[in-house]
Formats: sequence, C-alpha cells, structure tokens
Amino acid sequence: MDFSEYYVAYFDVLGYKEAFKKSKDISAQLIKSIGSSIVLMKAILSIINTPPDEPIEKNPEIEYKIFSDNFLICYKGTTDSLSAIPLVYFLRLIASIQRVFFEGFQLIVRGGITKGHLYLTKDLVGGKALIDAVELENTAIYPRIIVDDSILNELNSFKMQNDLFKSFVAASCLDLLVKDIDDKTFLNYIMSYDAWILFPKNGSQLE
Repeated sequence: MDFSEYYVAYFDVLGYKEAFKKSKDISAQLIKSIGSSIVLMKAILSIINTPPDEPIEKNPEIEYKIFSDNFLICYKGTTDSLSAIPLVYFLRLIASIQRVFFEGFQLIVRGGITKGHLYLTKDLVGGKALIDAVELENTAIYPRIIVDDSILNELNSFKMQNDLFKSFVAASCLDLLVKDIDDKTFLNYIMSYDAWILFPKNGSQLE
C-alpha cells in the first residue's frame, strides 16, 4: 500500500442531522438540494479535468469522494518549483464550489484544507491528510473552510522565490484568504468569484 502526498479539501453540510430530526419533507428537500449541488459540482470538476486543445502545462487531476453530506476533493501534489500555481487554482476552485452550494442551493458548509499523505483508490480513501482535514472541520466552529498552516507556509515559501511569484500569490489570494479574529485563515467564498470556472466559454458543458 503506497501513500502519496495530496492536497485535500474536506467539508460537510451544516444542518444535515437536524433536518432528519424535523420531518420527512424537510429531509427530502435537503437531500434533493445536496443531489443537485453534486450534479453541478461534478460538471465543474469535469470541465476542470478536461485539458484544453493546446495546454500550456498539465494541470493535476482533481479527484473526489462523496458520502452522505461529506465531501472530499483532492489532487496529488508535485515537487516542482511551480507547485503553488495549481495550489492557488485548487483553493479558488473550492471557494467557487462553496459559493455554488450557498447561492444555488442555500447549503452552508464547514470544512478544512490541508496537505499530507493519503491513500486513494476507487473503493477506499484514508490517511493522515483526511484525518487532519476532518479535524480542521471540527475546529472551524463557524460555517467556513479553514486553510491549514501547511498550505499557508507553502504559499509563503513560493512568494519568497522571486518578485514574480510574490506578485502572483498576492494578486491571486487578495480576495480569497481571510484571517478571522481567532487567527484561523479561511476561504472568502463570498468575495472571491471565478466566473471562468462556473461559466466557461462553452456554457453547454454545464447542461
């Protein structure tokens, strides 16, 4: 069994347990909303994983697992000097998905993003990265997706390589990462908006 280093986002839908305690109709509506959000999320990820006709560089494949109201979205890390570029792309992708859940289906989520060792197959997923991401979700308290220090440290290291990389990270994360009053950094999905992810040139891809 081989573990690989992955960048991992984990989140769940708030109010899931309470909905099933209230009534059958409320729980059915919640399941319907989650189902609809999954359809759109899968469409977005399908577009992300489809390379352009003339790719400048190969983007990592985004993988995911879903169980009940629990979502795991991840990609396998690389060791090259440009690894922070797909990382920023990944962070903005998760923020966009969080926004779709909220705006499209009134679903509020809470979770965490980290990196670490993960074992991922068609039938099984496990590893320290998943455990750490779930623990981040447990400490988030509020409806937000916490970004782990390991992610922030990698972005800071990337910025220190040269002025170009520093400008890239600063511009890409300006409206994306926010430090809360408890010193936890989270994705600002309300202000960050990537229309190019949600509404590609060929809008039929989302139909």
